[in-house]
Amino acid sequence: MSERPSLDELSGQIERLRKQEAKKTDAKAPHSSSYAMRVGMDLVSGVAVGTAFGYGVDQLAGTLPFGMLIGMLLGLGAGVKLMMETAARAARAAEQEEDNNG
Repeated sequence: MSERPSLDELSGQIERLRKQEAKKTDAKAPHSSSYAMRVGMDLVSGVAVGTAFGYGVDQLAGTLPFGMLIGMLLGLGAGVKLMMETAARAARAAEQEEDNNG
């Protein structure tokens, strides 16, 4: 008859498999630097789009710089909203990863 593996051997195999699985999930998970880049781009793009829209309204209405300033403020608000959503998404992903690993 074949010998049964010892408890230490089984524990070692289980630990190796857990490490391999952790490496697979780490490779799929977005890194914190990608979330930081996304947050910055959300803010910049919101302000840029709002400013451009306000400038366009100013050119049509002849009210320079008021429309541009209002558009910039609206773009800033939209950018901050997007930043908060991205930060919440990153926090949920971190909690889910912690739950999966722990």
